[in-house]
Amino acid sequence: MAKRPTALKYTTFFRQLPEMLQDYFNQCHYPQKKESLNILCRMVEAANLETATSAFEKTLAQGVSDPDSIWLTFYRMNNPTIEPVELTLKESAPQLPAFATDTALYDLLLKKGAVSCKR
Repeated sequence: MAKRPTALKYTTFFRQLPEMLQDYFNQCHYPQKKESLNILCRMVEAANLETATSAFEKTLAQGVSDPDSIWLTFYRMNNPTIEPVELTLKESAPQLPAFATDTALYDLLLKKGAVSCKR
């Protein structure tokens, strides 16, 4: 279907899709429809149509409809996040003094640059 996305609405597959997906594909322009069909195929292969539909619903509910965002939602749903392990340093590790950035020097450089640009 991704090779000929304009023919999608005439297929039995399209009529079997949930209404939400039908509405989504009806409002897509050609390149978006093509990419979204490829993504839907990948989602169904990796999980199932219900999970893919859920990813579409969650993404569209946030007001976003681009295929990359839909895929990211699907990916997050199916791949748990890995919590970083807290690092504990040995007592022998050197302690570094706190460092505070002084942006006044950068402001001075920017002011001098602005003066030289006006010349």
